[in-house]
Amino acid sequence: MNAMDLKIINRLQYGFPICEYPFAEVAKELDIKESELIDRVEKMRADKTLTRFGPMY
Repeated sequence: MNAMDLKIINRLQYGFPICEYPFAEVAKELDIKESELIDRVEKMRADKTLTRFGPMY
């Protein structure tokens, strides 16, 4: 895990935007490309850094 992964985790703890392109919105906030955000989230899911990623009811 690097500094950007930590920023992503910290940002996602505050919720995911409810909009047409939520990954694009978060990526914009973090000043990275949407594709990079998606790739990093997928990698963190694969290596179990993120164990849950989805809505909590």
